[in-house]
Amino acid sequence: MNTNEIDGQIFPADPRVTAYAFGELEGAERELVEAAVKADPALQATVAELRAFGGQLTTVFADEPADAGSGDTGAGQAAAGGGGMLAKWSGFYYLAGGLAAAGLAVVVGLRTGGDDRPATVCVEAPVIMELVSGPAEDAPVGRAAAVSFAAASMPAEVEPEGFGGGEFRRAAAEPVAGFPLAVDTAGYETVRSYIDGGRLPPRETVRVGELVNHFTHSMAKAGGGGVFAAKLEAAAAPWAAGRRLVRITLTASEAVKGVEAEAVFNPARVSMYRLIGYEGRAGAGGVPAAEVAAGRTVTVLYEVVPATGAVSSAGELLTVKIRYKAVGGGAGGKQEFALVDRGASFAKADGEFRFTAAVAAWGMLLRESPHKGSATWERVIAWAEDGDGVDADGRRAEFIRLVRKSAELGGR
Repeated sequence: MNTNEIDGQIFPADPRVTAYAFGELEGAERELVEAAVKADPALQATVAELRAFGGQLTTVFADEPADAGSGDTGAGQAAAGGGGMLAKWSGFYYLAGGLAAAGLAVVVGLRTGGDDRPATVCVEAPVIMELVSGPAEDAPVGRAAAVSFAAASMPAEVEPEGFGGGEFRRAAAEPVAGFPLAVDTAGYETVRSYIDGGRLPPRETVRVGELVNHFTHSMAKAGGGGVFAAKLEAAAAPWAAGRRLVRITLTASEAVKGVEAEAVFNPARVSMYRLIGYEGRAGAGGVPAAEVAAGRTVTVLYEVVPATGAVSSAGELLTVKIRYKAVGGGAGGKQEFALVDRGASFAKADGEFRFTAAVAAWGMLLRESPHKGSATWERVIAWAEDGDGVDADGRRAEFIRLVRKSAELGGR
């Protein structure tokens, strides 16, 4: 089995995706990858980013003189397709594809032989490629040489301007992340009042966690005789190729107090993570204990950057741990729930998962979050319509209306 496939699903790290993006696949293999790309927004985003890089690469090489006797005709040979530089260097498919999934950068030395003018090509994460000039010696394939990689395109760990979504944290350094269970949903009413009043809300007033919890979520199934039931899911993040989106839904079966909840990430599977929508509140020991009423359901979302090479479903992605005290002074307890990521695409996630992702993406757009990735008003509407499911209270239809009006108001 291809290590970049699970149950037939093709991931962005698969070198065939890179080859497809640059027009280097033919026949049945091309048809296979093309079908996978059409069905998976994450693959579509990866292909678009790689093709954007190909176009910028063509521009850079077009400005460089051809090497004497190399047979290189500049832009035509540097372009990704048509048997150019990338076709000669087949290892590029494995490097670019794998690093795309890991969110890393690719650094390619541009050998120009005399002109030390630097040339830079930047493509938005998860793939950023930089071309730098240098000596012409020991270049293995024309001008392309000295390939290395770095974490230059890893998500920023500093929270910009104090808002925009929770900052990314490294799982190896901080595997334990507390998350809140006392969630106010008044933020949704605030956003709606601004939009219905004819203008977008000030971005600092948009609280993504409150938007997500405004909507009714399926109650998690009880298990193990504990106070809490949990529903944990993971699928591709629709706005960031190569990343995973995790939804944690907890439901209390009896009024409890002193509740503390945390996600413990497995560094073997997770490089970085961020809690979506709780600005400044992600981190061990940073979330106060809460009282949770019987029947209360709370949903939180994490965006995850997989660890390099973590393409199999072996081992848990994270474990949710809950500690609580009984309201009447009786014995408290603790529960644990593990999540194994089976590699599901966003398209194969359940409708509620897709709708919840749409709500989070809307919030990130309203906040002008640096983490919004490829999300747009149009994509949010498409994700919501595809996953709206049962809408007994009409809230989901109202949400789609508000997103359409957000787009009409001009965005940011």
